[in-house]
Amino acid sequence: MPAEPQPGDAVTRLVDAVIAVSGGFTAQGDALVADLGLTAARWLLLGALQDAPATIAAVARRRGLRRQSAREGMERLEHAGLVARSPNPGDARAPLFTLTGAGLAALAEIEPRRAAWARDLEQTLDPAALATTLTLLASLRESLVTPARPQTRTGG
Repeated sequence: MPAEPQPGDAVTRLVDAVIAVSGGFTAQGDALVADLGLTAARWLLLGALQDAPATIAAVARRRGLRRQSAREGMERLEHAGLVARSPNPGDARAPLFTLTGAGLAALAEIEPRRAAWARDLEQTLDPAALATTLTLLASLRESLVTPARPQTRTGG
């Protein structure tokens, strides 16, 4: 006999589902860019620089990454010639990263693939459910800006 639902069970199931979907997105992204020598993670870093140069901290915030992960990825992209670092006039300790010509070319090659993939996937989804999901995820993202509170133990 299944246990009665407890407060928080639905959110726990949501977290599990989002993690599984995230893994699927990563696998699909990896497949889309593998022939370019990229991974989905590096593609996301390139995309974070598409509009303007940024520091590693800014890229990490934008993409929801730890700074160390963003730094390691940016260093790999720099080594591959897809991004370049330059002095930051606002903070000498935090260089700015910019897309190189090769980085811009990689994003230009990826864009039609991304658009076709997104279009194909979107056609399999109910538009109303997709809109509701986007609203819910935006609300969750806003709620998660505040760090989690440590739980206190009760009882003995």
